[in-house]
This record gives sequence, C-alpha cells and structure tokens, in this order.
Amino acid sequence: RDFGGRCNNYGEFIERVRAELIPYYDKFPPPPDDYRTLRYFEEAALSYIGYAEIFDHFKPVTHNGQPVIETYFEFPLGEVKFDSTYNGRRYGVIKVIWTGRIDMGIEFEDPATDPGSAWVMDHKSKTILGANFFAEFENSSPALGYTWAMQELIGREVKGLYLNAIALRRPSKTGVQFEVQRKRYPYDPERLTEW
Repeated sequence: RDFGGRCNNYGEFIERVRAELIPYYDKFPPPPDDYRTLRYFEEAALSYIGYAEIFDHFKPVTHNGQPVIETYFEFPLGEVKFDSTYNGRRYGVIKVIWTGRIDMGIEFEDPATDPGSAWVMDHKSKTILGANFFAEFENSSPALGYTWAMQELIGREVKGLYLNAIALRRPSKTGVQFEVQRKRYPYDPERLTEW
C-alpha cells in the first residue's frame, strides 16, 4: 500500500500504518490467544526504530530526484524462440522482461563502510533467523537480479545486497520477541553481468 505517499520519518510511517490497521483490527479482531495484535505491531515497530536510530548509517539512493524506495522496474532481457501452440494460439517468440520492486536503494555514509557505495536493501521478516536463512542469499538469483536492476536503473555501480531481516516471534518469558540482523552480500561486477 502507498499509505498516502512517502513518509519523512519512522514515526510518520508508523502512524500512517496504524491508522490503516485500526479499522482492520476492529473489523477482524484476532483470537484471544493470537499474539499478532495491533499492540504487537506497535511494539515491533518501536523496537525496529530503536535499532535503526543506532545502526542506520546510510541514506536513500536517488534516481531522477526521487529516493529509490519501493521503486518499480521493468527491463527487457531478450527474446526466446518458442515454436508452439497453446489454447489455439500460435507462439513464435516470447519476450522476457525482468520486473519487480526494489525495497530501498541505499548509500552508506559512515567512512568505515565504503561511503557513497550503492546497495540494494531488501527487507525480510521471519520467525527464525540463523545461518540457513542467511545462506539462502549467497547465490540467490532474485537478489542478483534486483542488484543488476538497480544498477541499470541508477546508471552506476551497485555493490550488492544489504539484507535487513527482522525476526517477529511469539512473546515468551525466556525468548527474544523482536530481533534485527543485517548482512551484506557483495557481488562482483562480472557476476552481475553474467546474471
């Protein structure tokens, strides 16, 4: 959803999302034993904002004067000869188009983290984070494809994927309810070209 356009800060975003969620929760209240309530969302959002205020040392990449946030892309990759008939219609050539939406393009500002370098930030939420989850992105064709697409979009080198993962778990007395982990996946320019 658009939530009324781009937000200027986390607080504005949370308020807009909350305003959209209140009527939903009023109409479809969760069962009494379900932890995924509006209050849970608020706690998760505040936890994430606290993390981001400490660790976010980047700014959005811009393209044509606009930040690359939830930015749609569409790039033709080529054509495939496909001599076939389906449902009475003859196909000779299929155009292959790579489309998607980039969660966020970022540039690091901290001198210790390759300042000015562009990365694709991809947001994921899970209940369990760990080595297996993060390993999925090492050779991920979609991750490479999104990195390639952002490079095509902004017309300059993009170093790779910066995964922004948040674990959202059922509240418990001993467990961590909200957890944020991030990992960089640098991709060689040759690998992006091969993709």
